[in-house]
Amino acid sequence: MKQIVTITGENLNIVTKNVEATAATKKTKAQMRLEALKAAGVDVSKYFPLGDDQLIKIENGAAVPVDMDDATIDAVGKQIVEGGYVSNWKLFRRWVMSQMFHMLRDMDKNGRTFNEVLQKKGYEYQWRMLENELYAQMKMCDHKDYENTKARYRWFNGCVAYDMAIDYINKLRSYIDDKCIYTTKTDKYGNKKQTYKHTCKGNPYIRLQNENIFVADLDRKVYNPLRDIANKMATVEDHKDLYNAVREFNKKRKHLAWDTKQADAFITAYKGSGSYYTMRNLIMFHGARFLKNGRKMSETDSLKELESKAKLYDEEGWRMLGVLKQLIIENDIDIQGKINEWHKDKVEKVIASK
Repeated sequence: MKQIVTITGENLNIVTKNVEATAATKKTKAQMRLEALKAAGVDVSKYFPLGDDQLIKIENGAAVPVDMDDATIDAVGKQIVEGGYVSNWKLFRRWVMSQMFHMLRDMDKNGRTFNEVLQKKGYEYQWRMLENELYAQMKMCDHKDYENTKARYRWFNGCVAYDMAIDYINKLRSYIDDKCIYTTKTDKYGNKKQTYKHTCKGNPYIRLQNENIFVADLDRKVYNPLRDIANKMATVEDHKDLYNAVREFNKKRKHLAWDTKQADAFITAYKGSGSYYTMRNLIMFHGARFLKNGRKMSETDSLKELESKAKLYDEEGWRMLGVLKQLIIENDIDIQGKINEWHKDKVEKVIASK
């Protein structure tokens, strides 16, 4: 059976309808994630697929996007693995390693920089990810998982959110100045002249998000309210307040074009976070080790070395990416080989589930 979910009205009434699904129907990423959560012990009664890739959760009457790391926090306890570590998304974010390896492969295969590969996800990706990340941190804090909250806050925090918001405001101002205020008209003699796009009784105005705003009011009605929220991001001390500030900012702002350059603060945080969790997984689950005086460190010392580098480079994500590349080289790790291995395991699981 396939379940169709419709969310309607201000109170987000949920209407479900079961329909027959053919055997040939391919499961979407959202459906597979939902099944993974159920298998991990999560109560999925309030989780619903939204499109092919996104999961949402109804919380306090609102539809909230689900971060897969956060969702597993609701699983029952910490699963102890014999003589080793807890092998779940909550602690070690194993999907991050897969994502980073695919990006590194894309760099080698197509001769792109990491920034170019990340930019392919589009400008708005950074805001979706930031909101989901801060939501996950908020829920971790609610569950008193302070250790992992702190580790993730190192990369994505109020300072990063603030820098991203200010970067957005500057880009929005450029967009309005270049695209919304003026236009070029040609007179009957063929002369081109720059003039206001819209005027009302001689006063220029713009159309922004289906609203008419006088140019003289742009600071008061557009830029200042966004800047006030940005300032809040930099000063709040509570994870919930930070998440709410970013969510409010996302609701108020106009989406920018797909090819708008992502904020430097986001790129740096993404490199740092992605590299850190990839290295943690390589050390804990794939036998990777740092070298000292030409000899491999122990697993414990390698993890300590990783924490030391993360603390040293917490504002220089590009350096963490360099450390990751070096770790891969020194441990003779085949990026494409790992990707093939994961694909094979995925296919085998699909076959076994039929």
